[in-house]
Amino acid sequence: MYFRLTNHFFLHVGVPLMIGLSFLLPDAAGFRLTLLAAALHEGCHAVMAFCLRVPVLRLTILPYGCHLRLAPVDLMREAKIAAAGPAGSLFLYFLFRGKTFGKINLILFLINLLPALPLDGGRLVRLLLLRNQGTYFVSRTLRRMGVLSCIFMVLYGFFIPSPFALCIAVLLFSYARSLPVPLLQKKAIRTRRVKIFHARSTDSLLSLSHYFSPFYSAAFSITDRGFLLTEAEITAILRQNAAARVSDVPVPRRLPPLSG
Repeated sequence: MYFRLTNHFFLHVGVPLMIGLSFLLPDAAGFRLTLLAAALHEGCHAVMAFCLRVPVLRLTILPYGCHLRLAPVDLMREAKIAAAGPAGSLFLYFLFRGKTFGKINLILFLINLLPALPLDGGRLVRLLLLRNQGTYFVSRTLRRMGVLSCIFMVLYGFFIPSPFALCIAVLLFSYARSLPVPLLQKKAIRTRRVKIFHARSTDSLLSLSHYFSPFYSAAFSITDRGFLLTEAEITAILRQNAAARVSDVPVPRRLPPLSG
């Protein structure tokens, strides 16, 4: 359940309850400082999005952190927005060095460098991989990175000990397990690059769709039949028959022109 503060700003009902409860418990100031650090971290993302003129669709403050959802954007601007949060936390660490709030921001900075979604490190790794790899390979890689990061946080949480680290580990594991592999990926804006792969007539179109990415248009050179198959043609056929193979596609008239 959420409180809707503005059209794009939401507050989870658990946040004011937990803040109120923290005033009744001894040594709970750390929770309030952690929530403040997380809000400022996410605010850095929002400020960078505003500076780059990227619409913020939704900003949600949750009991365990914050979540920012943006409109579709090109690769470089999304990377800058993802990097703004850790950069802001690092700046706050140097600004409050030696104080509890500074240490919290340093921990937040280091945790967000882990290559696992939904952390900023995972978002940057995802963007880097999607530039040259398809969504299937990227999602499989991020699942493995998420599980490894979860194991690291569990070990960290037991040896420190830190209940917060264990909560982060649960979040990373649940996200890694549920990470989807979108079949027909929406394109980021200003996508003009074409990346050509090699395929055979025995390949399934579903397996070729694993090479799709938001940041380039895939085309496939069918080596044993001598023609080119575009991503748009594969998408149109898959929407009607998900079990189709390359051999089921009629040989086109001539090679379609490529640009980019």
